[in-house]
Amino acid sequence: MKNFILMILFAGLIRAQSTTWIQPGFEQTQHMWMDALNQFDGQLQPVVLADLVQVNGPFTDIQNEKLNAEIRGLVGISDTPDLVWSRVPGSTWPFWQAPNFPVRRRGASDIFSAENGKIYISWRWSHNLSEAHLEGGRFVEDVVWGQAGRADGQLGEPVSVAVTTKGDYVILERLNNRISIFNAQHVFQRAIYPTRQFPMQNPVAMTLHDGDAHWTNLRESFLVIIDADGERLLRVSLEGRILSVVKQDFPFKTYKFVNATTDYYGCVYITDTLNDCIHKFDPDLNYLVSLALTPDGEPMINPTGITLDNRYGQGWFSDSTGVHYFWVGTDTLNWRTGFSTLKNAVMGAFRLTEPAYVTVSVKNESGQVLAILMEHQKFLFDTIKYKWPIPWGFDGSTVQLEVQLTPTYASRKYFTKTVKQEITIDASSND
Repeated sequence: MKNFILMILFAGLIRAQSTTWIQPGFEQTQHMWMDALNQFDGQLQPVVLADLVQVNGPFTDIQNEKLNAEIRGLVGISDTPDLVWSRVPGSTWPFWQAPNFPVRRRGASDIFSAENGKIYISWRWSHNLSEAHLEGGRFVEDVVWGQAGRADGQLGEPVSVAVTTKGDYVILERLNNRISIFNAQHVFQRAIYPTRQFPMQNPVAMTLHDGDAHWTNLRESFLVIIDADGERLLRVSLEGRILSVVKQDFPFKTYKFVNATTDYYGCVYITDTLNDCIHKFDPDLNYLVSLALTPDGEPMINPTGITLDNRYGQGWFSDSTGVHYFWVGTDTLNWRTGFSTLKNAVMGAFRLTEPAYVTVSVKNESGQVLAILMEHQKFLFDTIKYKWPIPWGFDGSTVQLEVQLTPTYASRKYFTKTVKQEITIDASSND
């Protein structure tokens, strides 16, 4: 797993402030954001969630109804390639720590945290992998394995590693230009090589969406691969079949993709150092939105690592100013509404940047509810359409369409996005 009200500000385009990600404002979690912002120093890549510990579970504290979750530790890779670091938020442990590995590793390239707290590190220049765990914020290496070479079962510049819930290792090799899969006992199973249908070249990074993981809504396993030195994004099956590519509606002509992660619904998040932003795609790599401000409203600078915890919908991303903590929110996308004389109705449609519970209502100029077109209905990535037939006597009136969005994650009791739009009903106008 590689695993923020942000304004969209990129490539000459300026859009309204987005709540696709929100800055946490909850007492039990605010310290995590502040600690990450203040203590995590320098450019880090990638950032990964090491261990999420559930204290009492969400919404079980009757006294204050705050989310009771605690992050035990974060681990990541620094801009010094041989240094892996760990940090326990709010603790007194030293920040920068080189693991006490018995044999020198060279070129830490990726770090993956499993649901059981195990940490896996790929070492590009020594062509091997480490398995470790945290004890009080300090690394303890359990095993190191891998042999340099080009033959099946050997490793050539592993730049990304992921481990499935079944224990299989998925390793992206840059030098060998392939994906190697080993079982839990480190025995080679198979390799995925480029083909005409899968033209992988110069791979940079990879993330795994594990359809067998406990906290996922999308029961499909796939890999998201950044290749062509950061200039291409592919969604690939574990058999090496291309499932999706970035569509032509992606508004950026040039970009430098660095790292990727997925969320509970299979949405894909990509860091882009050339445009200083993070792009979000749906599970089929349809473009949704790009975000370019940190949670405190400052522009991102060279964002690199990103991680998400699927259960609670919270995560971290790193840029050259530090590590930033966020919660997944939701927002409308391409909202269009208006009055149709042909249908004699107010009609409209919109999409979501993240699945949400949706309520759509119609109000008069005094704020009185005239109709509820849908109430707390859950939508994923469908186009949401609504229609309100105009009652007699409303010609010339102004009504207000109100859309309320509530996230499906743990932030749902503390965050609701409301957007409004006024419409004047003119029966004499043309559609």
